[in-house]
Amino acid sequence: MSMRVTTRMVNDAAERAGIPVNQNSLLNYINNDNSMNLVEALNKKTEEKAAKSVYEKMQTAAEELSEKASAFTVTGAESLFEKAKQSGDNKELYAGVEDLVEKFNDTIKALSSSTTTLDAYYKEMLTQAARENSEALASIGITMTKSGTLSLDTGKLKEADLETLEKVLGSESTFTQKTAFVAGRVADNAKTSMQSLTNQYNASGSIYSGTQTGSRFDSWQ
Repeated sequence: MSMRVTTRMVNDAAERAGIPVNQNSLLNYINNDNSMNLVEALNKKTEEKAAKSVYEKMQTAAEELSEKASAFTVTGAESLFEKAKQSGDNKELYAGVEDLVEKFNDTIKALSSSTTTLDAYYKEMLTQAARENSEALASIGITMTKSGTLSLDTGKLKEADLETLEKVLGSESTFTQKTAFVAGRVADNAKTSMQSLTNQYNASGSIYSGTQTGSRFDSWQ
């Protein structure tokens, strides 16, 4: 027994997909023999919106991670470590470490929500950077969880002397260097992926304009 699609069902589906539609023509179309084409289009639009949301979050997290990691590699008077030496106050340095761990975790979580091989590779690159430096990171209170995220013991962080902190996270640190580099690649790839999704949708949407029923859905464009 087939289920007949109602106006309310159509409106709800279209609203979730973010597609403005003409109620009467859409309802008539979705209930006829060609309904699968439009149903598939609605589903595809919903999936694309979800994917774009993932990549938007990934780009933001990765850009912030690259920025936070790069801040530790700065040398000279603007170095976080030099400022701490001159002022005798490590508060800015501690805040930078907390931000670095937070953005690292945000990026790992965003990469974990993607199913692409490239994003899995980038996640492995980031976790590898932490694993390779696990002993040094642990000496200042940073440890890795099973999920690949980092955990920070602020008490142990503040117990570490400035020289140790600079050795683990400073300009010579392979952890911060590699993290900044990979995060930059993640952000670039997320931006490219969002553009690709937009182009794919525009291309698929144009298919309807060439069909007999395409004129009904001009509001998609």
